[in-house]
This record gives sequence, C-alpha cells and structure tokens, in this order.
Amino acid sequence: MMPDVWNNVRNISRDHAPLLLVHSDTDSVNPIEMGTRVFQAAHEPKQMTVLHGFRHNDLYKNPSEQWWTPVLQILRGEN
Repeated sequence: MMPDVWNNVRNISRDHAPLLLVHSDTDSVNPIEMGTRVFQAAHEPKQMTVLHGFRHNDLYKNPSEQWWTPVLQILRGEN
C-alpha cells in the first residue's frame, strides 16, 4: 500500500534533468551494480564517474579532492 519512494531506477527514469552519478567501486552499502542500473535508466545528458577505494560515507566523513573533482568539473562546465 505504501509507495516505494526508494526505487531509484524507476524514479530516475521519470526525470529528464542532467545527471552526474558519482559512485565508488568499494561502496558496501550500495554496490556498483546498483549505481549502474540507475545510470542505465537515466535519460541523456548523463555521466557516470566511478571512483576507487571510497566507502559509502566517505563523501562527508573523509572528503577529498578526488571525490569532489568530477562534481566541481560539472559545475564549472568543464565536462
């Protein structure tokens, strides 16, 4: 009876905004396969960047230049 608000594949397929998906190949909470399915369901324009060695919460627990570089490049219009 409750809607599945966490169905990211379905939700992204309904959205037409540009997408930058940044994912780590060592995220044990959301495996890379989950990120790949979301990316495949997204409309263009889209870009996926796979980082290596980052855990699930490293975005805010251990922020680094490597993690933020793809985000900043998109915001600057460099990609």
